[in-house]
Amino acid sequence: MSDTKFTEGPWIQRYSDRITTSDDINGTKSICHVYETAKTSGNRKANLSLIAAAPDMYEAIEYALGVLWQHNLDHVSGMAERSVFDKLQAARAKARGETA
Repeated sequence: MSDTKFTEGPWIQRYSDRITTSDDINGTKSICHVYETAKTSGNRKANLSLIAAAPDMYEAIEYALGVLWQHNLDHVSGMAERSVFDKLQAARAKARGETA
C-alpha cells in the first residue's frame, strides 16, 4: 500500500470555478479550477461537486475496506461482497495514482 499524497480535505467549492481547502478563507490556495468546454457544457457544477467530495469518498472507501477486512474476507458469503471489495480496492488505487 502507498501513502496518500493528496491535499487533506475537506475541500469546498469557491466562486464558480474552483475547489479549495475549507480553511482557505481567501480562496487563494486552489486545489483545482474547473472549466467548461463545448464537450462538457453544463457539467461544471456537477464536476465541482464531485471533485469537492473526493476526500470524503476516499475516507468512506478506507472505512469500508477496513470493515470488510475485520469481517475476514475468507468468510464472505458470496461473489457480490467480493465484487464490492474489488471495486473499493480499485477505486482506492486509482485515487492514489496506482492505476491508469
